[in-house]
Amino acid sequence: MSKKTFFEIFNVYKPSDSLVGVEALLNAVEDIRVRADKERRFLEVHGRFPRIVEKPLLYAIERDMERAYSLNSVRILPTYAPELFTQSYVPQILMETERTGTVGRGFFSHAEYDLRDNSLTVKIPFSDGGVMLLYDANTPKVMERIILAEFGVACNVSIERDDDLAREVFDDLTKRDRQRISEEIAQASVAYANRPRGGSEDKPYGAAPAAPAEPQLPRTVSVSSHCQAPRVEDGIFYSGHMQFDISSPNYCYGDPFEINPISLELIDHPIKGIIVGEVFGFTKDTTRNGDKMNIVYNVTNGYTSIEVHNNYMEIDDAKELAEHVKDGVCVALQGYAKHESRKGRVDEDLTFIPSDVALISRKKRKDNAEKKRVELHLHTNMSAMDALIPADVAVKTAKAWGHSAVAITDHGNLQGFPDAMLTADKIGDIKVIYGLEAYFVNDTSSAINGTKRPK
Repeated sequence: MSKKTFFEIFNVYKPSDSLVGVEALLNAVEDIRVRADKERRFLEVHGRFPRIVEKPLLYAIERDMERAYSLNSVRILPTYAPELFTQSYVPQILMETERTGTVGRGFFSHAEYDLRDNSLTVKIPFSDGGVMLLYDANTPKVMERIILAEFGVACNVSIERDDDLAREVFDDLTKRDRQRISEEIAQASVAYANRPRGGSEDKPYGAAPAAPAEPQLPRTVSVSSHCQAPRVEDGIFYSGHMQFDISSPNYCYGDPFEINPISLELIDHPIKGIIVGEVFGFTKDTTRNGDKMNIVYNVTNGYTSIEVHNNYMEIDDAKELAEHVKDGVCVALQGYAKHESRKGRVDEDLTFIPSDVALISRKKRKDNAEKKRVELHLHTNMSAMDALIPADVAVKTAKAWGHSAVAITDHGNLQGFPDAMLTADKIGDIKVIYGLEAYFVNDTSSAINGTKRPK
């Protein structure tokens, strides 16, 4: 611990003219400790400040020092007298949490808070999924460490969802502001799900930035780069690229439960909770002894998926479940995600084990245009590497959107025509335009020897 003044230690640094009063402020700092990492060009400065300094000013000083010493990062970590920790300082804690925590940005812009008897409650106007994301990232612990480091006060921090605050905040926001906040939370969700393990939620407050890791292919939850913010509004759960109506569930297996779902992209470690998604890849097989049955399927939100197992079920129970759960239906599942052991090896991917199942519906995309269009260039799954939609689904979707006709124009083949024709005949009131994306090439020897020239 140095008895030198700030500018005796950092004699090269001269505050910018825009930082009025900073020189006197820094000269008053006592008990200065410095930690530096020459290789990573990182500097950390601890010191006891006589008065509260707001974070934006500290951050500006840090940037100023980075420029003065050509460093990658400077952190100024103040300590204050315990009695200076009051409710008026909580916004500064939230600001520092957004900077140092794995998850934070976007969640606290409309927060309300209450500090009593060294217990801080932060209320946010976002979904239970958003609150769970903050807890998964150990955000309350990050805040507790900041308070302890700055004031020496052991404070218990909790984060809660506030429905009244949500209504009040979102009623006053413009559509653009709502979209911006949703995008920030979605980005936080994806960033946390794709984060390198051992992030800032696992480090002591003020730890130096980690050394660059060896280049390797990242493990990611999705090949898609963006998904909507998980939230529940008016009984609709927005998750991944889909929207699910959870207002009127049909409980078909197990016990009824309140649907407070976790979005699938947030499930990256064993956890108990409720998931929602559309079923695909449903299978049921009798065990080797023939007295039990295994049911395995996947659920997706269009952004990511998880495999679901109901193993060693009684035959009657399995048949009952299979009557309701099948490809294409949407379900809410209460249970837990875990790493399963397969042939003596723990699977890296998580598997969801449900105890209770409810059928829900998916709110599908609509064409809200007053004047409907007709798609004249559409590929189906018969166009390899260019489309995934089956011809029959394309025809049904066109009719559901109010289109009078739809063209099927696959690459160099007519294989989608039969399914399109049969579907149109069955559902009626939709015209199929049969087309082809054709290719013409001079496949004679002149294509090689060039003996023929265009006229």
